Amino acid sequence: KERISLSLRRAEEDPWNTLPDDPRFVEGRTCPGVVTKLMPFGAFVELAPGLEGLVHVSRLGAGRRIHHPSEVLNEGDRIEVSILDIDTERRRISLSLDNSLGDMENAGENEDNGDRLRPGSVLRGTVDGHRDFGVFVRLPGDVTGLLHVSQIELKGSSQSGRALYRMFPPGKSIEVVIRSIEGDRISLTLPETLAREAEQVDVSDYSDGGGDFGSLGDVFGTLGLDPSER
Repeated sequence: KERISLSLRRAEEDPWNTLPDDPRFVEGRTCPGVVTKLMPFGAFVELAPGLEGLVHVSRLGAGRRIHHPSEVLNEGDRIEVSILDIDTERRRISLSLDNSLGDMENAGENEDNGDRLRPGSVLRGTVDGHRDFGVFVRLPGDVTGLLHVSQIELKGSSQSGRALYRMFPPGKSIEVVIRSIEGDRISLTLPETLAREAEQVDVSDYSDGGGDFGSLGDVFGTLGLDPSER
C-alpha cells in the first residue's frame, strides 16, 4: 500500500548533560577528534557524537601565521587535540592542535614587535586599567591597547565598570586580537568575540551557491573598519 510503519525510539541523551562527569573530556587532556567544518575563524572538531569543539585559527599554525584553516586541515581529517577550556553554560569547547599548543605559547618571542602589532595579530597582554567604556591592556613592546566594552560579553553585573573589573582584574594575563591601529591608538577585541561575530554571519548571503566557504572571506577582513563601514 506504499506505506512505511514507524515507531518512536528513545532519543540519545544529550552529551552536554554528562560532559562534567566524563573523564575523557577534561581541560588539559588530549583526545582524538574528526574535523567537521572549516571556517575562516577556525576548525570545528567532533569529539563525540553531538559534541564539537573549536580550534581557533590562531591555534593551528604551530608557530606560523596562517590565514585559513584549510592551509593545514581538511574536513574529515582525524586529529589529536588538546582541550583548553570547557564552557558548559554556553556549550562551547576551546581546543588546540596537540602539537601546536606549546609552540603557540612561545610563538611571539622571536618576532619583531612591529610585525606582531598589526590588525589580526593574536597577542597576550596584561590588564593595566579600567574605565566604564573598556579595559586598557598592556601589550608586548610596552604599548597599551583598548579593549572596548562593546567587544566584551559582560557577566556578573549590570554596571559595565563593575563587571569589567570582576572579569578582568588588574594584572590578569589575557589573550587579545588587534582589531585596528590608528596612529598610537590600538583597538582590541577577544578571540571569542571574533568567533561569535563569524557565527552570526548568514552563509547564504555570501555563498556563490556552492559549498566553498572561501567566498565568505576572512573574519579578520573586517578589522580596522568602523561599524558604519562594515
